Amino acid sequence: MMRIMRNMDGKDVLHLHVEEKILQRIAEDKYVDFGCLLKDDDEDDKDDPDLQVYNQDGVSFFIPTTKRPKKIQNFQRWAEAFTVFLSASHEYFPTRTGELMEYREFIERAAGVFEWKKVYAYDRRFRRVQERNPQRPWNLVNQDAKDTHLLSKSEGASENDPHQARQGAAAKSEGKPKDKD
Repeated sequence: MMRIMRNMDGKDVLHLHVEEKILQRIAEDKYVDFGCLLKDDDEDDKDDPDLQVYNQDGVSFFIPTTKRPKKIQNFQRWAEAFTVFLSASHEYFPTRTGELMEYREFIERAAGVFEWKKVYAYDRRFRRVQERNPQRPWNLVNQDAKDTHLLSKSEGASENDPHQARQGAAAKSEGKPKDKD
């Protein structure tokens, strides 16, 4: 479970543990590996997680370890990382928060329908496209990435498509029939 930290002003900040260079990438609208945003739950229990002790010929020395991004193996881990991303992003782009929340909902719906590996591939590709076009709204589905990663070319859109499921629910609530494939 994610721990909420507070900054000096008493505000909740979920990204205090994130390295400055990663925060800078977020501020510059650059792609960030979400695994870099996750904090180890037991990290506070370690003496110094960034150093490894070596002992050679009776002499001990410390060598900085290279941190690898943690793996995002399911939606829950992705959602933890996304929450940290959202917290950092909100500081730089406060008007984008609504779009980001809609994007999170889309990924959650997709994760309930498609294999996680495909959903995560879509997410990574979507965020790389966003890096090249930061003015593009986050709540706009990237159809090319969706076709490539979520749907096979021969299937086209399906009833299991989370974007179409939302549109179908909206049409039903307005008394309109759902579009047929």
